[in-house]
Amino acid sequence: MLSVSEKHKKLQDFEFYTLMALGSIYGVDIAADNVKEARLRMKNVIVDRFSDIQNSRQPSDGFYKSVDYILKHNIIKGDMLNGEQKIKFTEFTSPKIYKFQQRIFRLVDLIGATGSLWADSPDPVSEIPMKNYWELASNV
Repeated sequence: MLSVSEKHKKLQDFEFYTLMALGSIYGVDIAADNVKEARLRMKNVIVDRFSDIQNSRQPSDGFYKSVDYILKHNIIKGDMLNGEQKIKFTEFTSPKIYKFQQRIFRLVDLIGATGSLWADSPDPVSEIPMKNYWELASNV
């Protein structure tokens, strides 16, 4: 399987598909320090990869803010044993190229009766209108 950097050389494609991949990663930890460190490490991987692949090119305005936005919503502090009612995940999908739709789900609804994540496609708690990828963090 090809990586984003092998398949997408154009700056806008590289950024968009990097965010698509990042939006599919979720993490929960009970310790705030661990959450902060995980977000920082993930961002550093993206910054390093951008530098390696895009060489001297500068990222689009808003790209790194969008990276931070996705990390803030998908790498979260929570108690998986005693606080599953409070844990919410954001699903990032792309109905159109370079655009993201966001739907927010509670973990307890995602697990449902089957105990399998994303099992029964529950109704989201909320939805955020579609935005360009470089605008994800705007109007937050």
